[in-house]
Formats: sequence, structure tokens, C-alpha cells
Amino acid sequence: MRPALTGSVLALILYCGTLCAQSTASCTYALFKYPGTTTVSTAANGINKYGTIVGTAQDQTGTVFGFIRYSNSSFKRYGVSGSFNTQFFHRNDSGATVGFYQSASSGRKHGLLLSGSTLTTIDYPGATDTVLTGINRWGTMVGYYTDSTGHFKGFKRWSGGGFSTVSIPNHSDIMPMDINDSGVIAGILGTGGPTGIHGFWLWQGNWQILDDPDYPPSSTGMNGIGNGQLYVGQAFDSNGTGHAIWLVGNTSYFNLKVPNAVESFAGDVLHSTTANLIVGGATISGGGNQAFVAQCQ
Repeated sequence: MRPALTGSVLALILYCGTLCAQSTASCTYALFKYPGTTTVSTAANGINKYGTIVGTAQDQTGTVFGFIRYSNSSFKRYGVSGSFNTQFFHRNDSGATVGFYQSASSGRKHGLLLSGSTLTTIDYPGATDTVLTGINRWGTMVGYYTDSTGHFKGFKRWSGGGFSTVSIPNHSDIMPMDINDSGVIAGILGTGGPTGIHGFWLWQGNWQILDDPDYPPSSTGMNGIGNGQLYVGQAFDSNGTGHAIWLVGNTSYFNLKVPNAVESFAGDVLHSTTANLIVGGATISGGGNQAFVAQCQ
């Protein structure tokens, strides 16, 4: 259900590995919508250490726009001129936000960086479509582009402006979704789900495939990574319904049970000494698509 794909540690955690029954995370949840009577859908994709949340919303005209929700609960809307689809994914502690916009004239997707009040287009050289998904404290970005054969290919963009490829052997489609301050990348192998996908982490040539054992094989994707071994994402059940998940380390998976949600995803996780904050989006029974903030102890 995450728009992009049409797209800390719990005090009570017990190490259980892949053979133990999966636990439900102990969290309190708060739902919110982008303000106004014309908003029909809201999703939270990223959060930084100041509690600033970035995400995506849609209004009754079908226009998709990015937003920032500040820690005082005020909002600011962003849309690129000439675009019908602007989305924000992650924001670093310096206030730089990444995402993409889609041209109304050509339909092409272009990587987007918001720094201060300036919106800058960043495209992978020669790519058909570019999506920026993650940025860390050093200004290093990750994202993916569509090549000439239609496959998703990952990249890293250094703060100085250069690009390098992000890949894992034997996987033709890779979507890096976030990068933490240590340079660990998390994301999705495959084309978005609900089947034929895997989560992954990648760091300095080492990687691990991440599949939530509580769900069918090849049905897990990771959307966000915190500092430390904390990951969040979405896993799909046998009916193709997405569920928000949280992974601590490489094997301890937890379900995020958003109250009254029929479908959900987690977009980002922030670890602090007092609580873990997880943001995402959910389809609420009788309440439409709303963003959530979960405080997990």
C-alpha cells in the first residue's frame, strides 16, 4: 500500500531467532491526516531525531503531494510545478529531504532533494526514471532508477555529487530505500510485491537477505533503517495484504498492530534512549488511509 511502490530495541524483547513464534511489538499508536477536508490519503515515510516527519498525501483532485509535519504538529505542503505526483521519503537531521516528482507532460519520475527552501532535481545519468529514497547525516543519498530494459537498479549518490552503483549478486531488480549514518543500506529486492520480493541490508560489500518467517517466502520488503540494527517495512500475507513489521538485529521480527488497520506499512524507525518511534501508513476500517506514529517501549 505504500505510495512509492505504485508504489531501540524493545525493553521486553527476548531473542528468539527464526524458530520462535513472532511477537507483536508493545507500542502506542497515534493516527494523523494531512489537515483539510480535501485530503483523502496520508502516509508517513520518514522521521528524524527532532521528530520531524515527512510523507505523502493525496487530495480529492488526485494530486499527490509531499508534506513535512513538524514536531509542533504544524504542516507544510510541497509540490513541484508541472507535476501531479510529488512524494517525500526520508529526512536527515540537518533537514534535507529526498523523494521524487513525476512530470505531468512526460510522465517521467525525477529524483528530488529539498534543502532549506530549495527543491533540486537529481537524476541518475541516462536513467528513464529516478527516485531518491534515503539520506543520512553526511548527505549521502540512495535511490533507484529504471534502466533501458525496465529493471530497477540501485545507486548511491555521494555528497560531492558522484554516483556509484548498489547491487547484490543474482538479483536483477533492487530498490535501496534508506541509508543510516553508518552507511548501512536497507531496501527491497524485486519489483515491489506482494510476491517475489525480499528485504535486505548491505554494508561495505556484505549483505543479508531479510524474509519475515511469519509470512510466506519472498514477501518481505524493508523501507527504513535506524542507527543500530533496526529495520522497518512491510510483509504480505497469502492474500496479498500488507502488514507493518519491525526487525531488530537479523532475526527478531515483530508485528506492528495498528488499531483497526486492515493493511499497513512501516516507513522509518528512530531510536532514542526513551522510546523507539516508528512511522508509517495504514488503511483504517471506516477511516481511510492515515499516517501513524508508534511509540514502542
